[in-house]
Amino acid sequence: MKFAKAAKRDKERAPRQAKPKQERSREDKFFVRIPVRAAYAVFAVVALLTMALAVVPKSYALEVGVVAPEDIYAPREVEDTLSTTELRQRASDAVKDIYTQDGSITTSVNDQVKAYMDGVDAARAAGLLEYDNAVSAWETGGREGTKPTIANTVKGDQLHALTAQVPISISDSEMLALLQMTQGQWDTAKAAAQQAVSDALEAGIQQDRIDQTLTAITATVNALDVSDAVKTAALRPVRTYIRANAFLDEAATQAARVKAEESVAPVVYKKGQIILRMGEVVTEKHMSILRDAGLIAGKYNWGMYAGVVICVAFMTTTIWFYMHRLLKAYAKDTEKTSLILLVVWGMLLIAALMQKFELYLVPIPLAAMLISLGSDSKTGILMGCLVTLNIALMALAAGLETQRVLFFLAAGWIGSITGGGIVKQTQTRTGIVVIGLFSGLSMAAIYLTAGMMLAVAWREIVWMMTMALACGAVSGILCLGTTPFWESCFHVLTPMKLMELCNPTNPLLKRLMFEAPGTYHHSVMVGNLAEAAAEDLGANALLARVGSYYHDVGKLAAPRFFSENQPAGTENPHDHLTPRESARLIARHPIDSAKYIRAAGLAKPIEDIARQHHGTSVMMYFYSKAAEENPDVHVDDFRHVGGLPQTVEAAIVMLADCCEAATRSAGGEYKPRIRALVQDRLDDGQLDKVPLTLKDLDTIVNAFDRVLRGAYHGRIQYPDTKLPKRTEAQTAPQEREEEEGSHEADSD
Repeated sequence: MKFAKAAKRDKERAPRQAKPKQERSREDKFFVRIPVRAAYAVFAVVALLTMALAVVPKSYALEVGVVAPEDIYAPREVEDTLSTTELRQRASDAVKDIYTQDGSITTSVNDQVKAYMDGVDAARAAGLLEYDNAVSAWETGGREGTKPTIANTVKGDQLHALTAQVPISISDSEMLALLQMTQGQWDTAKAAAQQAVSDALEAGIQQDRIDQTLTAITATVNALDVSDAVKTAALRPVRTYIRANAFLDEAATQAARVKAEESVAPVVYKKGQIILRMGEVVTEKHMSILRDAGLIAGKYNWGMYAGVVICVAFMTTTIWFYMHRLLKAYAKDTEKTSLILLVVWGMLLIAALMQKFELYLVPIPLAAMLISLGSDSKTGILMGCLVTLNIALMALAAGLETQRVLFFLAAGWIGSITGGGIVKQTQTRTGIVVIGLFSGLSMAAIYLTAGMMLAVAWREIVWMMTMALACGAVSGILCLGTTPFWESCFHVLTPMKLMELCNPTNPLLKRLMFEAPGTYHHSVMVGNLAEAAAEDLGANALLARVGSYYHDVGKLAAPRFFSENQPAGTENPHDHLTPRESARLIARHPIDSAKYIRAAGLAKPIEDIARQHHGTSVMMYFYSKAAEENPDVHVDDFRHVGGLPQTVEAAIVMLADCCEAATRSAGGEYKPRIRALVQDRLDDGQLDKVPLTLKDLDTIVNAFDRVLRGAYHGRIQYPDTKLPKRTEAQTAPQEREEEEGSHEADSD
């Protein structure tokens, strides 16, 4: 009776002792109280301000004619539009008009000139033949009278007939002049005129240059050593037939001018180059450059501001959609949401500060590593890539070269995938630095590959690779140095934190070890089972072990009410309670466990495992006992109230807890008993909230069986034989050897 009263007194006292100041302080933490929507709103505002400050330059109140108060630098690549326009205009003006020749005109003029020359040749041949006949007749007739001349031989109708053979109308006197010139002079003048016309047409005769062409051809013919009559006769078809054969091609000319303009490289001020020196007078050209750069007060670059707003909206929406639509488990997890938003904003702030010095030194893998440690690897990788994309957009808006930004983007994605993908596997804090270096090495490999493909100078490739390794090292060091902060403020369960919680010197485990040793031993055994099953399923094995260690700490409120803590031969306090009272008392221990864990400042996943480790299962012992007394008793009055397990780790701990206790007396046949217990939990709906398949349950059964066979192995029976007592003669030689050995050691 005294034992029962003392135990009842302990039970009444324990709940009041389980609410220390530590529990209240956790509930008052800022990151727990702030609503999720407010967290996103704050993040959007600070991210918008950070990116705006990073990409929007300082402005100056300047006008034309004012003296510059200080050196003004280009915040990014800025084009000098006035100078570029002037150079392009000069290039356009230097392009000559393009003329297209009409080949039909060229052929026609050449044919007309030739026809004239052929007509003259035919008329001359006919006239000279007439003259030669007259001379021959005169000579055969005894040379009577005056010798015939061309003038008195070819006349009248004969002369008219000759002039009709020439395409151009000429007078009889001109025809006589053609007949009287020597053949050599005519051939010379004829060939010179035809060649001059052909060359002029080949070069192209423009409409406004016809007179100039005629003058040139005339000068060529006049320079011949022939009579004026010959020159006049040779130039007659030139003056008659010559005409333009080259016409302005406006489309080709315009295309050539456009091409000339495009060939002029724009005049650009590189990022950091001085646009205006202190004391220099501001000109219109300076004002144009400053306006384009957004450096004039009151002249806002609305496009840049709109781009920043869209970028922040896209980033915020992506995080919200991923966290609260795809990962519904995080929908109400304010701590994880706040952690992710704070890390993302912190990376944007670091990038905004670092881009003025060196973009490649921004510790890009840090975001993926921190978020992976705080949540899961997939979330860490996604957020790391998202942060890298936004920083790359910031760099482009700030005027960085496109090629350098693309290098940074590719390397940042690879570094985030590498760091975020493997950091969760490390269980030592120094391993974080190694993973950071490994991420830097993967980024350096990207710089090397991309640099070689794009034929970048080796000096620059080596420099980029050095920056990548430095970036990885900085990421690892910062992740290691800030991890305790995230663990404390956001109750992040990193592998290192979980390893620390496994230490038996932890205050809760230490109390459990001394105040409830049976429960402590049971928890350790449950941890072995849960860890083995979680490893086989690919779940978080370390979390399953830690959750098992702490799942029954609520029994500290009244340890003697639990059979594993009752010494053999002592009175059972439940003998003095009704089954309903006993069930109500036992059902409290998952809730008390959650309170103890919350008061100790441990993470919520451990608290959830402790609260849910019995689910809503029935306490069959007390229910059966109550049913014997009252057959109408309701089974729901004897169920646990911690709620169904919500995670795979919580479900594994539940199954490990019931199997460990129920298989101690299985006599080596563990698997049938384990399978029956798992089937009971499945049939009772205790696993309805957990995505476990029948194959997964079979894996759990096999893992439990393997661990239990190793833990409860058989022991050999040692024979009850006593050793004979040693005599002084038997022990003396040994003692003498020990004494000699000690003397030798002293002498040495």
